[in-house]
Amino acid sequence: MILERVDEMARLLEQDAIITQGRPLPEQPPETITHMTDVLELACGPGGWGLQLLQNYPHMHLVGVDLSQRMIAFVNSQAHSTRANAQFYEMDITKPLDFPEESFDLINARFISGLLLRDSWRPLVEQCKRLLRPGGILRLTECESAVTNNEAQNQMAELVTQTMYLSGRGFNATGTFGIVNRFPNFLRDAGFQQVNIYPQAIDISTGREYAKAIQQDFTMSLQLLKPFLVPLRLLPSEEAFDELLQNVIAGWENTYMGIWFLLTAWGIKQ
Repeated sequence: MILERVDEMARLLEQDAIITQGRPLPEQPPETITHMTDVLELACGPGGWGLQLLQNYPHMHLVGVDLSQRMIAFVNSQAHSTRANAQFYEMDITKPLDFPEESFDLINARFISGLLLRDSWRPLVEQCKRLLRPGGILRLTECESAVTNNEAQNQMAELVTQTMYLSGRGFNATGTFGIVNRFPNFLRDAGFQQVNIYPQAIDISTGREYAKAIQQDFTMSLQLLKPFLVPLRLLPSEEAFDELLQNVIAGWENTYMGIWFLLTAWGIKQ
C-alpha cells in the first residue's frame, strides 16, 4: 500500500518543508491565529505541517488523522519526543469523522485529492462544517501540474490528469485536474462565509532554490503512481512509462523552465 511505504513518508516530509517554508498559515492574519485553539488536520501524513504549526503557535492543540498506521505511529513518536500538544489517530477521511460537533477552530486539509472521489468533496466539506465552532475556518490546499518547457513532463502530467479522471478523482479528463477552481464553490455552497484564496507559484526552473528538491519529489511521486497509471493502458507498457520518465528527468537539465502552482482556499463558519 502506497501510504505505508517509507519512501512515501520521506517524500511527504520533504515536500512539506518546501511548501510550508516554516509558515503553516501564511494567509491568516495574526489576530485570527490568536483565537485558534483546537485544530484538526485531515490526512496528516508524517505530521510536517502540524508539528510546524505547534512550533510556531504553542497555544494550539492539534489532532491529526491519517489512514496509514505507519504514518500515525511515526508522527506520534515525533510529537512525544518534542512534547508537542498533539494527538494523532488512524482514521479514514472518506468515512464519517468520529468527533463531536463544534470541536475545532480550524480544519486543515492539504493534498487529499488522491484520496477522495469526485463526489466525496462536498460531503467532506459539510462534515467539516459540522465539526467547526462558529467562527471556525476550513482550509483546503491542492496543486495543479507545473507549466514547463519540458515536453516529456507535460506529456506525463497529461497522463496523470487522465489517470485521476478515470479513477474518479479529478474533474477534468484533460488539462488540469479541475479541483482547485472548485474550492470556492464547495465552501460557499456549504454555507461558509468570507471565502477567499491564497495562490502560490514556485519557480522550479534550473538553478532555482527548490528546483532539485521538487524535481526529486515529482520523480518519486510518478514512481509511486506507476502501479495505478499503467493498468489503465494509457501507455502500451511499463517500459514505455519508464522511458517517458527518463525523458522527463533528462528534460530538467540546463534550459529547463517551470512554475508549479498551488492554491489554498478557506471559508469561515458563521
